[in-house]
Amino acid sequence: MEKNEVSLVETVSKDENQQNKTETLPLPKSEAFQDETLLSILCGDEWGWSGWIYRDIVKFEPDGTGMFQILGEFQCYLSLEFAWKAAGSTDIMQKIDRHSDPRTEPQIITRFELEITLSRRYPPCWEWYFNKPWSRGNAKSLTDEAFEPRVISFWIEQGHFPAPIEIGPPTALSWLWPAKQTFRYGEFALRLHFEPSLYPARHHWRDPENGDGNIRKSWGWHELVSRELPLPKDPQKQCYRLEFPDPQKQCYGLVFPDSRPSWLRERWADLVDIVNGEYHIKQRQSGFHSIEQEKFYRRLERQVEWFEHQEGERSKSELEQIRKAREWIEEGRQREREMMEKNEKEMTDEKK
Repeated sequence: MEKNEVSLVETVSKDENQQNKTETLPLPKSEAFQDETLLSILCGDEWGWSGWIYRDIVKFEPDGTGMFQILGEFQCYLSLEFAWKAAGSTDIMQKIDRHSDPRTEPQIITRFELEITLSRRYPPCWEWYFNKPWSRGNAKSLTDEAFEPRVISFWIEQGHFPAPIEIGPPTALSWLWPAKQTFRYGEFALRLHFEPSLYPARHHWRDPENGDGNIRKSWGWHELVSRELPLPKDPQKQCYRLEFPDPQKQCYGLVFPDSRPSWLRERWADLVDIVNGEYHIKQRQSGFHSIEQEKFYRRLERQVEWFEHQEGERSKSELEQIRKAREWIEEGRQREREMMEKNEKEMTDEKK
């Protein structure tokens, strides 16, 4: 089976007449019920803090290496490789049973410890960036203590989670309150917690008050998410996957005094954010492979297409928002092409 193929998971529900009916939901192959190991989960997909809006990721490799990157609007503040190995009684090949339905209350599926040692090397994909004379940040921004081995406690939850960037620190009842979980930056089936933070501590930065570290404050990040979930087929659940008996509470758990369903108004709010906040596109203009850029623009296009195919008339302002969104997507693609051509030319000139 190809990576892009999906497994079908059948969920059984009851209608008003208490008659059983079957609804088939497409899930990524990795989400179908199957036995996995800690190694396969940890090293399967990259772990992210901010979903699709940034690329703040951590990637573990099966050979005991890994990398992470912390990005800003126009630059990369920190990106380093690291070495990892099991610590304490951790069995990296332990079997882990995962439930096939991601729409469940969060459940801890494993706890473990790893010894993490940061390297001063940056990943090869950032060579073009950190070799520039104007480049700042990276290993030179950290003290020597940051590169000493650290033992970190981890645990992994399965369920249905938003990107950590949107809700801040979780609470015991976070999963019950969609008002704090807009899933604007994606929906994910796995969440990785760590204590202390996997990222360099505040005192590991040479200038924690005014330096690059203070901009993102990654020392306060204690969780990442992975394995993005597809949107459900029901359009009233495409914004928030949590299900409620009352259809009026599908979005934010509130009833809005508006002629339009609240879920549709919130999706329009997302589009307005894209249109009025062009930074969504500008944030993606530095330090990415073209394939990641294209995935970003294709996601925006799908969102715009979703609005275009909704029933009902469109106001002039809404049509203008759609037009602007399409223009900015194309402009962003053009800027990306120009930037890639410029980078390739500079690298060719340097080799000469």
